[in-house]
Amino acid sequence: MKPIFIADIIDVHTSKGSAINKFCETLSIPIANYIAIDDDANDISMFQACGYNVAMQNALPKLKTLADYITLDNDHDRVAHFVLQKLLV
Repeated sequence: MKPIFIADIIDVHTSKGSAINKFCETLSIPIANYIAIDDDANDISMFQACGYNVAMQNALPKLKTLADYITLDNDHDRVAHFVLQKLLV
């Protein structure tokens, strides 16, 4: 098996939170209407910005503390589970 190397290269002033803020500002949509769904440290700023946050079962503990709902893990249709449990009721 070949080793895998993964790297995120971003500007020091860039984050998912700043990106979603800019997106909402551009479209004149209240950020409180957005749902963040994710699992890692680079998602903290997005969770702090959005109105509702969903973390995966296997998310970092810090992210789980910011979550309004915890869904299934990455291997078990996490977004579909959230939609079925919370949005289509």
